[in-house]
Amino acid sequence: MQKSSGYAISRIILIVVVAIIIVLATLGGFFLIGENNSTNTSVISSTSANTQTTTSSSISNSSSTSSQKYNLPYLKSSNTVTITLTILNNASSVVNFNDTNFGAMEIFVPANSNLNLTLDNVQQLPHNLVIVQNNTDVPNSTNVGKDGSVILAIAATTTNYFYVGKSTGSYSDNFSNISPGTYWLACGTRGHAAAGLWVDLFASSFISTPYVVITNPQLRPSGFN
Repeated sequence: MQKSSGYAISRIILIVVVAIIIVLATLGGFFLIGENNSTNTSVISSTSANTQTTTSSSISNSSSTSSQKYNLPYLKSSNTVTITLTILNNASSVVNFNDTNFGAMEIFVPANSNLNLTLDNVQQLPHNLVIVQNNTDVPNSTNVGKDGSVILAIAATTTNYFYVGKSTGSYSDNFSNISPGTYWLACGTRGHAAAGLWVDLFASSFISTPYVVITNPQLRPSGFN
């Protein structure tokens, strides 16, 4: 009888010990999982912060891209825009318009406005200035007239611009009632436009005040206030 009682007590103690071990193991696992989740949350927060910092930095870097806007002289009473382009060399002897080339300069004028155009050539090399109603994005041909239609020529004519230009001096002409569309102002002499001597010109009814935008210039822009 005493042996039976002792055996029963031993079994109860064993069951209690096993139960305690199970409870402790469960609690330990719970705390361990909670600790891991806390660590993961911390890592995620840190990663998110780094991502936001990187994104902000990227936006900041992209917004630093150079872009300048300049107003053009405009006589509203006669609806006349004055545009002066100067052909010169920079420090690297690159021929350019107002220290820009390859379409870095974009001129915006009201549709049906009148243009007063002046070409200032400070070089001994002959140049001219043509308005081209273009049909390609950039001048591809040595003859700029093959990439569109030449509708005005300064220091040349609309038929001899390919061979004719004038050296050091200032040359002016007018173009009346420019139609809505896209154009180039370019040097028409052989191969000069394809070598970078061209400017984009946009005429639009949505523009009321003429202006110039110079974006990502390959050369430092100058000549505008």
